[in-house]
Amino acid sequence: MPILAAHAAEVNVMAAIRKNDTRASVNEAGLELRSVQAGEILVGFERWPKGRVEGLFEGLDGNECQASHWGYVIRGKVRVRTAQGEKLVQAGEAYHLAPGHTLVEVLEPVELVEFTPAKDPYLADSVKAFQRNLPKVLATLKATH
Repeated sequence: MPILAAHAAEVNVMAAIRKNDTRASVNEAGLELRSVQAGEILVGFERWPKGRVEGLFEGLDGNECQASHWGYVIRGKVRVRTAQGEKLVQAGEAYHLAPGHTLVEVLEPVELVEFTPAKDPYLADSVKAFQRNLPKVLATLKATH
């Protein structure tokens, strides 16, 4: 569940990060992505609608995101493919996505908070692939809603 780092605002000192204090870099077809850089970490607030979301990382090694992410699912359920196979991540669960993962399908609308090291050496390429492939995934989501 990638963060669009290219659109992240940077926050140097703070006691808390509030979703509503960040700007949406994507807000379309039920998909809302917000992020902010807090020191060495990108904090992402994400909302994904139900539907197939494969293909976001086409063009990368294995067509998978090569960055690491940690997060917490507030509500919903999503199927993710990792090196260990497909996994369900759902409301109330914290997760770690190691390099070599991709989103497959949002089974129930998902809201989550995600943390990514801002200096992850694979983040820039993952973000570029995500941005390049996002229009195709948005078209699929629009067609199903």
